[in-house]
Amino acid sequence: MTAESSTRPLHDPFLVAAEARAVLSCATDAGLVVEGAPDVLRDDTLGMAERDGVPTFTCSPDGDLALAAARGAGAVLTVDSALAGPAGSRPPSVTVSGRLALAGLEACPCCEDERQVVRLVPEQVALQLTGPDGAGTSLAVPVEEYAAPAHALNRGYLQRCVEHAGRCHPEELRASVALAAGVPVERLIAAELADLTAGGVDVRWIDDAGAHVTRLVFPRAARSPVELAAMLRRELGAGIC
Repeated sequence: MTAESSTRPLHDPFLVAAEARAVLSCATDAGLVVEGAPDVLRDDTLGMAERDGVPTFTCSPDGDLALAAARGAGAVLTVDSALAGPAGSRPPSVTVSGRLALAGLEACPCCEDERQVVRLVPEQVALQLTGPDGAGTSLAVPVEEYAAPAHALNRGYLQRCVEHAGRCHPEELRASVALAAGVPVERLIAAELADLTAGGVDVRWIDDAGAHVTRLVFPRAARSPVELAAMLRRELGAGIC
């Protein structure tokens, strides 16, 4: 990489695509610019998630984003990573450019309303890196490599899985960790998962004897999110997935 801001061919398309997918899977701040829809972000129902590398939004069926998707408007999404970058560097960011497309309706999980699903089909992807000196590098990511199934279990996705278990299933996680550790659940003060990979996960807990950690190794490495969920259910029970 050069120290100057530039766009250039990748030295290792696989690794750079993996990092780009990780940024999108575990994003913090996001900016969206849509052709012909300057007020698209004013929709209070707007939500975004990554689905197989495709930025996927939910929004009001009659909102600006849905109307823009109906006419196939162009859009540019920029997201910052919630994952730490190299020491002394800012976290990376990713820009995805493409066309919006309608992808059906789905029920809102917290009310009875329906939300329009909109996909931003990637046509160009770029990974932005910023070094300790503030110098930036923009790396073009081949869309075919970016969309490859091999990147489904990227580090951003794995981090989000760990966060989901702790945030959405704390009691199930506590019971599962107690069982895996052979400790009565009433003795557990806290429990969490960490360092999830395709091959295993760390189980950490605190009880009246102190802090502990053990590594649970899967029978084989998971090759997809479905297989990863099955491995976690096998080791920790169905409640955390």
